Amino acid sequence: MALAFYIFPAAVAASLIGFVIWAFRFGQSDFRTQASLVTLVCLFMSFALGFGLVCYDPHFIDNGSEEFIEWRFRWSWATMFAGVWQFAIVPIGLAVYGYWYYRKSKAAAV
Repeated sequence: MALAFYIFPAAVAASLIGFVIWAFRFGQSDFRTQASLVTLVCLFMSFALGFGLVCYDPHFIDNGSEEFIEWRFRWSWATMFAGVWQFAIVPIGLAVYGYWYYRKSKAAAV
């Protein structure tokens, strides 16, 4: 589970770097720039979902005894959950954006 803690910040950093590079190179209305912005929004949604799950039930069972997650540790737990959830939320968000972009380009071609 600790690997998911490092995967999420790396994904956010890579998406943010890609967004900045593509925004400067191709402009705001380019497909790549908008797709990286959709990726950043999906990553934020996965973090919000992870934080919501941790705040909803801040207890876990550790070797048979129930432990409480303090507020100062909930952010790191949310980052670990977001590292797992991003593999479901980001592809769904990009698929929805790709479908919307396809419909928009198809309507413009007619």
